[in-house]
Amino acid sequence: MTFPFLHTADHGPGRLTEVATFKRSAITTERYNEVFESIAGIIFKFPVSRQLLIGSKAGEADISVLVGDWTSAEEKDEFEPGEQYQSVKPAFAELIDEKDPKFTCHHIILDGGAERTPAAAVYAVIVVKTPVDKQAELYSVFSSMRLGDADVTFAAAAPSREDPETVVLYCGFTNGALAHARLQTVRDSESLRPYVLATAHLLDKMEETIRPLGQIESSYTATLMRLF
Repeated sequence: MTFPFLHTADHGPGRLTEVATFKRSAITTERYNEVFESIAGIIFKFPVSRQLLIGSKAGEADISVLVGDWTSAEEKDEFEPGEQYQSVKPAFAELIDEKDPKFTCHHIILDGGAERTPAAAVYAVIVVKTPVDKQAELYSVFSSMRLGDADVTFAAAAPSREDPETVVLYCGFTNGALAHARLQTVRDSESLRPYVLATAHLLDKMEETIRPLGQIESSYTATLMRLF
């Protein structure tokens, strides 16, 4: 078997998923939310956009995590150079720390995956540098993981479009119903602490299994804050 790797609820017509991180600028939280919500409102109207998740790294509130779902790589490539897409870039610049952006971005093609990233209370991401000739082994490792036993509701992995020797795995921990309930009420990170700790433990186990096949470039958990 070859990538993409898909687990359980993450099955459907497919999507292009973007996973990005950056360090927040020094603007106030109120201003950050105002700018981001304005940007998200514009992106939501793009014909190639399906969903935008915004969160922060567990234990690093100043590092924002974005997960964007697009219709397909081909359609986004065609749309991206246009004025409508380019118009949001100046506003995004206000959100990012200019001196130390800590910016990362990967796009992965998930043919056969769901239209949108499934809802979850906590997300986990592992980015691993793996030679192309070892990626079949890496796929087998992902397939052999007992993700269902760990309450992983979905998992998806594929090589990054930015670097074919980099594989991005991301998964959702605990059920979507809890995630949707959080969207209505939650701003208390303590309520998520048990899930964050459990997800971090799962990441540690994944890393042990993956490490022989490549260099882990980053590994983190993120809590969902907004869904557009």
